[in-house]
Amino acid sequence: MQDIELAVLISSRLCHDLVGPTSAVVNGLELIESEPELAGEALKMVASSAEQISKRLQFYRGAYGVAAGLTFARPMTWSRDSSPRGGSP
Repeated sequence: MQDIELAVLISSRLCHDLVGPTSAVVNGLELIESEPELAGEALKMVASSAEQISKRLQFYRGAYGVAAGLTFARPMTWSRDSSPRGGSP
């Protein structure tokens, strides 16, 4: 496999993994705007989705940053729900 093919596959996977929670953030904000009485529930959805995005980005930074020679202050670990957790660089 050529480097460009690998880059395309990785990019596609990153976009796939981030589009769901990112869309949930956008939808939650639209819901708050259109249905203010649902703001409490919508904010919970936005916060949860933002946390998922953050964890995934931290994992990707660790996975692909280590391959590029970068290191983390703390090693990456996995929680019981398979969500990546790790230290910040």
